[in-house]
Amino acid sequence: MQHFFRLFFVFFMVIVTSPVLASGNVRIGEAVINFQSGSIDPETLNGEISGITINMADGRTSYADRLTIYSTSDGDTLTLDQLTIINMIMEDYDGSLAMSQLDWRGLVITGGADNIGVIFSEDFNPENIAVTGEVIIKGVGFGNNNGESVSIDEILVNSIPVSVDAMPDVPLQEGEIQINNLVFVPAADVDYRPEYDAFLRQIGREAISSSLTIRGQIDERPDRVNSSSDVLLDVDGMGQVSLELDIGMPNATLQLLNSMVGLQSANQEEYMTVLLTGLLFNQSSIVLRDNGLLDVIMLYQQSQTGMSKDSMVNIIMDQLAMTLGLYAPQTYAMASRPIRSFLQDGGTLSIEMRPASPVPATSFLGFAAVPDMAMSVLGIDVRHQPSN
Repeated sequence: MQHFFRLFFVFFMVIVTSPVLASGNVRIGEAVINFQSGSIDPETLNGEISGITINMADGRTSYADRLTIYSTSDGDTLTLDQLTIINMIMEDYDGSLAMSQLDWRGLVITGGADNIGVIFSEDFNPENIAVTGEVIIKGVGFGNNNGESVSIDEILVNSIPVSVDAMPDVPLQEGEIQINNLVFVPAADVDYRPEYDAFLRQIGREAISSSLTIRGQIDERPDRVNSSSDVLLDVDGMGQVSLELDIGMPNATLQLLNSMVGLQSANQEEYMTVLLTGLLFNQSSIVLRDNGLLDVIMLYQQSQTGMSKDSMVNIIMDQLAMTLGLYAPQTYAMASRPIRSFLQDGGTLSIEMRPASPVPATSFLGFAAVPDMAMSVLGIDVRHQPSN
């Protein structure tokens, strides 16, 4: 991955430091970049090159069919209005990474050309790159020499800078990330590979794909700023896990944190202490939706152990009783029935925490001493809804 990012910025090095870009080759540090045709205007940083090969001094080689760039600059800030790379392949010592297309709109690099020129040095400051805008990556594939591989149909990223009045000096972002149809195949020599292959044979699949969506939003209120995050994981259409988390921060705490930014006297420990002291818990939920995944797992376990489904459910509930039951008996008594019903019948299991009013994060220290107190303070509720 480190090689990927360095390669990615080799293109910027070529664009920014080369007085003339035409077919031929350019040496940038330890990299030699060859391209067969095209040109990029060094003044406007707009244009296109094709047939690109990058040779590193250590023997690694990378390729791209085409690079297109359209950008604007005010001298100190370079904004890539469009960056498109077609059919990129990056070879490393023990594997390769490929993508059929990358489109990035709105990438901002501050600090001028001098900052870009030290990307390959220890002085490079990643804070000078604002990862904003829209990113679309298609046809991603990674593989290494021992047989491990990952493929992704599409990655979508949309990030928007947000400024809040109580914290103007700290950049905030809200946006969305989607990873569609990720397939992972473990290496042939890992301990669990035989079980992995046996599981796929049992369910009649060659592979299992997963998709992930992450969303984040910021809600500025008169007295505080709330931040909500939603995560959705889909396992091949057979089951879903969704997570919702909503937290807040009073304006007074945000103003104090903002005043600490850039102060040499303020260390990371002091910053985190202020952050945790002011943090508010608004609400959260975890929802498990079963569309056949539980039966698939249970059938596989039956084939391996010979145990009945009821026996396996009893073992799981016994383990839960010996952990949650001993730690928080009242919470276990409330949650055990819907959890058992979900394991037996599938459907939807929801675990919600919705307090009547925001709860300070420092209150969670008290829950460690009296765990069952969390059930009433946080408004914990566990429910099972059978499939229709």
